[in-house]
Amino acid sequence: MKLYKSSTFNVIFLIPIAMAATGDGCSTTPEGIAVAPKEITTLFSNNTIKVVDNNIFAFTRKDGSMVGENIVSGGTVGKWWLNEDGVLCADWQDDKEDARCDKLILSGDKTYEWFGTKLQILKGNTQNL
Repeated sequence: MKLYKSSTFNVIFLIPIAMAATGDGCSTTPEGIAVAPKEITTLFSNNTIKVVDNNIFAFTRKDGSMVGENIVSGGTVGKWWLNEDGVLCADWQDDKEDARCDKLILSGDKTYEWFGTKLQILKGNTQNL
């Protein structure tokens, strides 16, 4: 819920903000706000994640597994999950770094940001990964 205060009437209005995904890669979370855990689970269940600035794709499955393809290393597999704080984490099998966790932020219409990288969520397995 968001609190809005009227300066004219000195009254506080409670306005609920819907936090559910629409299923088409579009979020109902207000822009610039971290996406709620339940919505992340919906967005990352059997959809394709595309890095906006290049041709890197990942297909994320509801069970937490994912398969990706990029121009550097070709195909790769990994897993995604929400940590105890509801923050999105990912770990690629061929990545030399440890698992990474950060908030998923809605940064525009069907565009998200995770670790400063802009992502789009496309419905289904668009790349047949």
